[in-house]
Amino acid sequence: MAGGRRHLSAVGLRLGLSRVVVESRRDRERGEASNEMAPKSTAIKSIRSRDERPISRHSLTSESSKEPGKKCTNCYKPAVAAILLAVLYITILTLLWMLTRVSVNPEGRDQNVGIAAALRKSKEKSTSQTDFRIQTENEPRRAFLSAELGLSEALSNAVDTSKGMARKAEHAIFDAERGIEAYAEGVDQAVKKIARDSKSVVEDALWSGNNGFLASSSDVVRTLTAYLEPIHQSDWEIKPLPTRNCTSSTLRIRHFPRLNSCTKLTEQWPVNEPCPTDDDPFLPWIHDVFPTADGKYVQFVAQNKRRCQTGSEMDDIKKHMQPQASLFQHVPVKRIHGEQRDGSETRYRLSSHEDADPDGTETRFICRFKPLGVETLSVHNFNYDQHTFRKGYKATATEEGFDNHMIWTSQLLFRCPVPENLVDIVQSGSSVENDYATMFIDLIPIRTPPRYGLPASFLPPRYEINNTFIADDEWGRSHILPLIEDSGRWENIPICKPTLKTYLSTENQERGIVAQSPQVEKPWTLVSCVWMSASFQTRGGRRLVTDNVRRLQEWLEFNFLSGFDHIIIYDNSGAQNQTGNQTLQPVTDLYPGRVTRINWPCKVCNNRPGTGDNKGERSSQYAAESSCRLRFGPHTEWLGSFDVDEYLVPMANFDNMKDVVRAMDKKDAKILTFKSIRAWARRSVLQDPAKTALTNSACPRGCFDPVVPPQTTFMQTYNCDREETPRYNVMPAEKQIYRPDYVLLHFVHYSTVTTVSIMTPLELETAGLDPKKRRYKEKSNHIMDEDSEARMLHTKSIKYQDTRNWRKTCRLRPRQTLSEPLPPRVFNSLHPMCKLGTPFPPGKNWDTQNETLKDAANWVYNCFMVEKIENYWVPKLVDSLNHMMGNKTFRVHSDTDNCPTCFF
Repeated sequence: MAGGRRHLSAVGLRLGLSRVVVESRRDRERGEASNEMAPKSTAIKSIRSRDERPISRHSLTSESSKEPGKKCTNCYKPAVAAILLAVLYITILTLLWMLTRVSVNPEGRDQNVGIAAALRKSKEKSTSQTDFRIQTENEPRRAFLSAELGLSEALSNAVDTSKGMARKAEHAIFDAERGIEAYAEGVDQAVKKIARDSKSVVEDALWSGNNGFLASSSDVVRTLTAYLEPIHQSDWEIKPLPTRNCTSSTLRIRHFPRLNSCTKLTEQWPVNEPCPTDDDPFLPWIHDVFPTADGKYVQFVAQNKRRCQTGSEMDDIKKHMQPQASLFQHVPVKRIHGEQRDGSETRYRLSSHEDADPDGTETRFICRFKPLGVETLSVHNFNYDQHTFRKGYKATATEEGFDNHMIWTSQLLFRCPVPENLVDIVQSGSSVENDYATMFIDLIPIRTPPRYGLPASFLPPRYEINNTFIADDEWGRSHILPLIEDSGRWENIPICKPTLKTYLSTENQERGIVAQSPQVEKPWTLVSCVWMSASFQTRGGRRLVTDNVRRLQEWLEFNFLSGFDHIIIYDNSGAQNQTGNQTLQPVTDLYPGRVTRINWPCKVCNNRPGTGDNKGERSSQYAAESSCRLRFGPHTEWLGSFDVDEYLVPMANFDNMKDVVRAMDKKDAKILTFKSIRAWARRSVLQDPAKTALTNSACPRGCFDPVVPPQTTFMQTYNCDREETPRYNVMPAEKQIYRPDYVLLHFVHYSTVTTVSIMTPLELETAGLDPKKRRYKEKSNHIMDEDSEARMLHTKSIKYQDTRNWRKTCRLRPRQTLSEPLPPRVFNSLHPMCKLGTPFPPGKNWDTQNETLKDAANWVYNCFMVEKIENYWVPKLVDSLNHMMGNKTFRVHSDTDNCPTCFF
């Protein structure tokens, strides 16, 4: 039993010493790790094990504690010496114990060959020890106890010494650790200070050309890239909505290195096929992107690609493109601080309005600004659901996809707030070097299914409507969005200069116009936007129009005569296959400082007529109009979008359109509507049909190409309205001039969304409007008086198809007379094919009694000249064109120029 107890005592002693050795080795490894990872304060806390107890700093004697940031090289030498001494003592004790066991129990030699071998080796090394062991064979227990007692005392002293030295080393490590923590805390404070002062640091770096953060980033080539994420629409039927398990390896990547210029951004952006939106419909179909004039936002202009194919046989396409409808609807999100892959990226979860972050209540995209990596949350220019509700529609989008009649869902307009410390840089445009950006933005859509219910089912609390769409039930309370690197997105979108600094920098210097802050007076009173091309196919490809280049110069001359300050041309020539390399630039270059040409080769996604099963969607035109309004609207009091065949003519005592709009200001009008109806080309002004006669299958009875003579203006040729003023039988296609700060979305003919249409009940009440009257009706629209204010002359070209059988449809037989007046609708029913104009003589009209309503050649009167156009504006326009051309090319046409019988 005594031998067993000694055996257990020795084993326990060995285990205790082994633990000391292991702890000392672990402390040494931790000390080395702490010195290698000193810059990372977050890693320091993992150096100590969980069972460490606090140690008083007063017991520290190591010199290394005086230099916390310096690696300790002498801290472990005492501990190592103590450990080696303990190992030596253990070896001696083990040998003595084995010798004793052999003496007392010789059978142990057979039981443990290793011990016997050790004994033999010990005998060979020391004969004196063997003699001593033989002489004391009768008293082994006493000898062992005596030796064990002595060795135990020595070993105890050695262990105490080792532990003391180990504790001193641990103290040194702890003190170094505390020093490193202090160092890291100082680094953190310095980083925070740099963040607070980053605006001035970045600006100084950019403006001085030193090695500043953003300045040096200009050496990094960033390519516009689309990351395409797979979409599983079957998950939309599960409640709550499952989290997406995508990873970066599941994303398809498409690069667009062609985009390398800020001034050419609109022509280099990948709008046309193949388009990333087709593969990943959660990516917005972007047509334009630019900073706002104040530098506070990056504005995006996108189109709804789901509207491009809406026919009854397009169900698969409409289903695939459903995410496009989602982008028009806001989602609330909340930032979280959970487990993260790299410890730095912000994570987001879907939430209710009440639980969302203040800036995440109405968002749809995460905006990441590079190279700083700061993230903000997007905002729509207005709440689409609220406007749908005010208009009285049942849904913002339908699952069937027949939504083209809801014209406000054609253009997706949203903005990314610029971080506060970058606003001045973005506003100044100083981050753009050599016509390209050094700052970029990543756009990450927040992916949720579209809401096809009532538009008021999920409005923000500010609209004071109870929600029937319960976010926690639909999405759950733990729907965390994937990491950005694992999400489909647009990446490296360049942040260029604000609009005036991009397109008008030279002109601004010449004319003294600078990009304004909101407090500076706007440089322009009246501006017009135009989307056009050198030639184009009409809807359905029915006709090819090729006279736009000639028309443009005349139209520009007239608009500057009538008071427009600036014209912006969105040149769509590059999208037309039939134009070749022809553009509008030769004409626009004639008007430096007054005309801005933006190359806009975006194709129309569906050029079908606006009626029928698969309705047309002229996406390029709609996006150009929004781009022009958002880019140039902040710099003008009034804005309009017109075609080059539409002339706004000041009437009565007005000779300038700026005087007209100033008069409308006094009436508190914010939208000016001009009636529209196509005028007829005057037969007597057109080129002799004998020179342009055609005979083909389209006109077997003969027709001709209605060419405007080169010396005659389009304005005079088409000065022949089908109805006398005031006109009532006009087309539902009026045109408007409007205040861009009041109209938030204009769609070709209509001011679709205004600041009033999206007001909250509180805002309506504050404005003196009835908050209970939900249905929106525009009250700031003024219909222009065509006699006393201004009118529009619509000079849309007629084509050879319009002249079929013209000799019989536009004139009476020689002996046929009209003894009774015929109103326009009656005459047009009798002569449906006549689109050649023969104007009434002055003072004559449809009510003329007891007279034949035809001229001497039997051409029936069917239209009315506007006298101010004919007698004032046409001569003035001709003089201006001749002055521009430097010759007498143009002249005022007289009816005597063509003989009455030359058209027989």
